[in-house]
Amino acid sequence: SIIKATFTDFELIKGMMLKGLKEDPTAFSVNYEEYVNNGIDWWNSYISSYIFSSKDKMFLAFEGTQLVGMLGMAYDYKARRQHTVTLVWFYVDSAFRGKGIGTKLLEESLKDAQNMKMLKITILVNSLQEDAIKLYKKFGFEEHGRLVKELKIGDIFVDTLFLEKFLD
Repeated sequence: SIIKATFTDFELIKGMMLKGLKEDPTAFSVNYEEYVNNGIDWWNSYISSYIFSSKDKMFLAFEGTQLVGMLGMAYDYKARRQHTVTLVWFYVDSAFRGKGIGTKLLEESLKDAQNMKMLKITILVNSLQEDAIKLYKKFGFEEHGRLVKELKIGDIFVDTLFLEKFLD
């Protein structure tokens, strides 16, 4: 099932973020070491916008009582960009991939964006995330830019792709 996160999900979200960073270190633009030792005040500040905001959201995917995926939506609040939303922290536990969970999370985010009358959804994804890129393109996202050698993961430089989807 897919739910919108609430304040009671704080520890689950934190745990899933850290798990994603640790178990899939090439999936994000930050690394595990940058987040793992942050204190509770930092985490409260970081996660609170997804829980308490009137716009920003974090959708959580469960198999029974186990959290197996998440997808955040960061809505832009600036007047000239209020028609846009950025997808962030999209992660599905590796043991549950290939079961349609990412598809369900993405479908839920698209419904939310339409309900919020958004015209454009963006996402930044590194070029190593081939399965994720295929999923985004299946949903109509198009590559509209590439930041060459944007990330250095170990000794490897990785491009970041800028994908967009325009809503009717």
